[in-house]
Amino acid sequence: MLTTIRGQHAKKILWVVAGVVIVVFVLSGARSFLRQREEAVTAAIGDRKIPIPNFRHYIDLVRLDFILYANLQDEQKTITGEQIIERAGMYFRLLWKAKEANIKVTDQEIVKWINRNFSRGEKFDKDSYQRYIKHISRAVNINLTPRSFEEYMRELITINKLWEELLQVTVSDAEIKSLYLIENQEAKIAYLFVPYEKFRVDIGIKPNEIEEFYQNNKALFQREPTINIKYALITEEDNMSPEEIDGLAKLKTLDELKGKTSLEIKETGFIKKDDPIKEAGWKQEITQIAFGLEINQISPPIDLGRDFIIVGKEDERPVFIPSLGEIEAEVKEELIASRAKEEAKRFSSDLLKEINERKITDLSKFTNKNNVEFKETDFLKHYDYIEGIGLDNTVSAIVFSLNQDEIHPEIVALDKGAYILQLKDKTPIDEADFQTKRKDYYDKIEERKLFLEKIMLITKLNQEIIIKLPSVK
Repeated sequence: MLTTIRGQHAKKILWVVAGVVIVVFVLSGARSFLRQREEAVTAAIGDRKIPIPNFRHYIDLVRLDFILYANLQDEQKTITGEQIIERAGMYFRLLWKAKEANIKVTDQEIVKWINRNFSRGEKFDKDSYQRYIKHISRAVNINLTPRSFEEYMRELITINKLWEELLQVTVSDAEIKSLYLIENQEAKIAYLFVPYEKFRVDIGIKPNEIEEFYQNNKALFQREPTINIKYALITEEDNMSPEEIDGLAKLKTLDELKGKTSLEIKETGFIKKDDPIKEAGWKQEITQIAFGLEINQISPPIDLGRDFIIVGKEDERPVFIPSLGEIEAEVKEELIASRAKEEAKRFSSDLLKEINERKITDLSKFTNKNNVEFKETDFLKHYDYIEGIGLDNTVSAIVFSLNQDEIHPEIVALDKGAYILQLKDKTPIDEADFQTKRKDYYDKIEERKLFLEKIMLITKLNQEIIIKLPSVK
């Protein structure tokens, strides 16, 4: 059986109209960050150049949508000014596409939404509705009336209807059963492990061999780009008002931060993109923001919860490969490890060939063989940790695809060694349990497919409608 789904998950929470691109990251001063971007915005649709004089409207629509979503989810979150602007461009594209598709939202549909969210029992609560609009107005700093709020709702519902129109995915019985088995079936496995370490040869490595290995494998020794971050932490002890913190978003450079404030400026030294800053609560996102800056440029104040932080890029080092003279010991170690790995794989392949030729089904017969370790597991599921192997979806997919006592026809080379894998036993499907949970697995697959469809559609729209977004001045 093959069933067609038309965006059913999009109906569950109206406000997740663009959830695939939401990056939830707390940033103070978003409004002042946006105020710096007042230049004209244009869209290129084919050969047409279309000015968007009211781009601020789409920014407000995004901010309104996001605060509504956060409130409905009982969460207090905000997004960066950059993310708001990017999503505003996406909302313009979606509404343009909806207009092309002649998608309309009637007054009755808006009334239905309002009644659904602001009724107590069967009665519409007008006071609650008006209080909520005032609350939202303050939250997003938009002067909303019931009429203007409802027009914003019309656009958000239009976007949601567009998703329902465009998103079409299918879910088959085979896919449902496959996911059920992955999450419920158990297997017992046996394996032979051949460690690379057993084949290390540390002596007799000649200088020309090291040189040749370096020249042929330079990519192995490439260093990641690094930056030196200078940052200022704003704590409660600084006694700054929200307005003063907001005002810091107007500063553009490290020079201005040093010259116009008395904040202590610290630096990290050169660090990689995934390295955290300790005083930022070990959040890697802070470092990633700094990587996106220009030299001497600073971020707006970033809310850390109790404190704020401003980060700036002092200096950067691009990707590079050290000379052989600088890393000769490292290159030699890589050469030794590479040779050990190849020898272990050759040995394992010969061993597997012997097993097949002798039609051996009991791998424990090799328990005492040099350089080989035997292990048999208890029952485990697809995503369970495998003792001696770890968490490895490739290994799990292999063993669950085998029949009882079947040995995988190829060696599996992982980080620490080569493996010969055998399935010892596998639990059968529980048909009654499967039928009970079938709808849940159907929904999981549908949601995943809708997510991917959204990404592809947004990518296509980005190519069809190119928007020149405001840039930092």
